[in-house]
Amino acid sequence: MQETKQPSKFMSLMSSFSKKMSQLVRLESNRSLARKVASSLWALLFGVLISLIYMVFKGQLNPFVDSISVSDILKKIGESFNVSNADNFKFYFIIFGFAGLASAIGFKAGLFNIGISGQMMMAGLSSMAIFISLNFDSTKTLPAGWLAFTLLLSIVLSFIIASIAGALKAYLNVHEVISTIMLNWIVVGLASLFFKKRAVGAIFISKGRTETFFADDENGTKSLGIIDDKVKLGFVIGGIIALILLVTIITIIFNFTTLGYKIKMQGISKTNGKYMGVNDKLTTVIVMGVSGALAGVAGFYWYVLKETAPVFGSVDTPLALGFESIAISLLALNAPVGILFTSLFYTIIYSSKLYLTRGPLYLSEDDVSVATALILYLAAISQLFMTFKPYKFTKRAFATMVHSEFIPTMKIHMLESKKARSIASYSMAVHNIKMKIDQNNETQLLNSLMAKNQKHAMNLHKIEVLKKFWLEKLELAKEVQKQRQVLVDYKKAIKLENKSAETKDLQKIEMQKQQVAVYKTQIKDAKTVYKNLKLDKETAFKFDYVDNFDYSIFKNKPESHNSLIKKNEIRTKKHVKWIFRKSYEL
Repeated sequence: MQETKQPSKFMSLMSSFSKKMSQLVRLESNRSLARKVASSLWALLFGVLISLIYMVFKGQLNPFVDSISVSDILKKIGESFNVSNADNFKFYFIIFGFAGLASAIGFKAGLFNIGISGQMMMAGLSSMAIFISLNFDSTKTLPAGWLAFTLLLSIVLSFIIASIAGALKAYLNVHEVISTIMLNWIVVGLASLFFKKRAVGAIFISKGRTETFFADDENGTKSLGIIDDKVKLGFVIGGIIALILLVTIITIIFNFTTLGYKIKMQGISKTNGKYMGVNDKLTTVIVMGVSGALAGVAGFYWYVLKETAPVFGSVDTPLALGFESIAISLLALNAPVGILFTSLFYTIIYSSKLYLTRGPLYLSEDDVSVATALILYLAAISQLFMTFKPYKFTKRAFATMVHSEFIPTMKIHMLESKKARSIASYSMAVHNIKMKIDQNNETQLLNSLMAKNQKHAMNLHKIEVLKKFWLEKLELAKEVQKQRQVLVDYKKAIKLENKSAETKDLQKIEMQKQQVAVYKTQIKDAKTVYKNLKLDKETAFKFDYVDNFDYSIFKNKPESHNSLIKKNEIRTKKHVKWIFRKSYEL
């Protein structure tokens, strides 16, 4: 006999790897994660669809008259990927990425860092203060070294201001939401003090230099310095690489290290961390500080690098962009890898705002904000889509509907429901007659009762005939299904016999083939009977109803006028009605 060929080492390794991956996919935790991701994607999809519909109808053109459609909106959104918008796109991606990570780290540890706006503003405030102190006006080029220094300073100061909120939480039990909101407004106050023309002269520059850096009393700074395109490109590339590295490192820490596990356990419950030997106070301060440091990076890119030149704009309110980080994190389920994708999604939305306000839509910025809010609202209720499985539902529904037993079973169920409703309706009618009958309306109500009796009897008889028909049809369908299954089993057996050269028995196979032919004939005959039953259903019902109508379904069968007269030898119509009423025991 020929020796069987042994599989190669590579094939063995591939087989082992595929088995391990299959086991990994089947793990309950991974399946749960996949469902969460799917629910977020469905929520995102429906949110985008609703937003597109809103933008179509909110545009200044009439969608029923003018040639405006969803494709026009998608084209406008696609323009955000133009080369002319590439820098804007990259900066938004970096800013949203770092801000989203800052929010996610806090959520992982059970902390709600709502002070990301203030921490981003602190980065811009420190950077602009240094540029003004070093006299970098709109005509001077900013060296890369000073930009790197201001980036590091932004990280340190944002770390410190976030750590203050963490310390208040850890040592004084001040809720981080309250403390970070207060710190946001403290930073706004500092920005107003440093970057309003009317106050800045008394702080860190002379009044004679205010005209160089400030346009008016209220609106912050002018453009400060010029950044070379190559330097800016270097910061963009470095920012993207740093973002991807941070996502990788944070993912590894939270999924594969004891430190990450301890932080997550503390996020679930403080007592968990204590029992595990974690210094919960120190952990709270450090986690909040790291969250603030990441927000500081986002703030540096927003204030210093995003625009053509560094500028500090509005100084009266916290930076609204910082609050978007919460939505980015929640939409990604606080997963670092997911934040890359949600940041990309938000980047597309923000980059396309300018194009959506142009023709043919002419949407206002408020309308674009509403459309964004609709997407966020659907994302917030993504848990509702955990059980939304359209493919499985469609597949199951189709398999059920095409099954030969489905229609007969449904028909029988409907007939039983109809019978119950008919009996209930008839019982209510009899009860009403019983309560209302007297000498004045006796004739009218008794005539009505006779009509209802006849109608009710006909309805019940018709239901029983149809039910009998569908029961026969159901039994026939079950038999056909059984024969089909036997046919499939025999075909499989024949294939197995044909494949096995050593155990092949031609006579047995021939008998099996004959048996298959017999079953095919039986199925064909059953289908013919089924078809004839279907064609003759109405005719069979009519003849059966006329020949076999059974009035015994009533407890007290009504007697005719003549039979009552003959039986009781009564001649008056009044007595006949009285006896007729008594026969119903009203």
